[in-house]
Amino acid sequence: MRKGGKKQMADMRKEGHTFQQIGDKLGVSKQAVQQRLKRYDPELKPAGVSEEKAAAIIGCSTSLLSALRERGVVNPKRMAYSWAYDANEIQKALLATRRICPHCGKEFLLYGTAKYCPECRAERKRYPYPFLSAEGKKKFAEYVNRWRDENPERRRVIDLRAKEKYREKHRKEHQQDGV
Repeated sequence: MRKGGKKQMADMRKEGHTFQQIGDKLGVSKQAVQQRLKRYDPELKPAGVSEEKAAAIIGCSTSLLSALRERGVVNPKRMAYSWAYDANEIQKALLATRRICPHCGKEFLLYGTAKYCPECRAERKRYPYPFLSAEGKKKFAEYVNRWRDENPERRRVIDLRAKEKYREKHRKEHQQDGV
């Protein structure tokens, strides 16, 4: 082996090459590469952590991380039969998996294409009106008015029920104030 071979081996290893790939390129066995690198730099390890460890650091599943990898959002290095994530790739994945809910402002872990946090998604299903845009609210008001015109009897029943509920609520409040 020529002079400076250990430095070249170390550089190749830091780039993510396997011992076998380095050995094939330099014409030595993978065991020889391991031994020489161990003597050259005992602290030398592959750049980054495994996909499982990266997922644990980020706080997401490995399937979400692999989906980000397949979409090209993160570009980890290939290490033999696994992927190695360095600090930069973990940071990219962290940013890609976190979102801020436009309704409540909380940060949440992204699942699919969710725009809102789980709490706001549940609330949005129950009460969609606060989440609508100005145009959406206008369309909703038109829909409600149209429904009221088409169903006057049901509207009357609903209005009576609402009035009774309102009266009952205020009756309880006055009783508590008087006690």
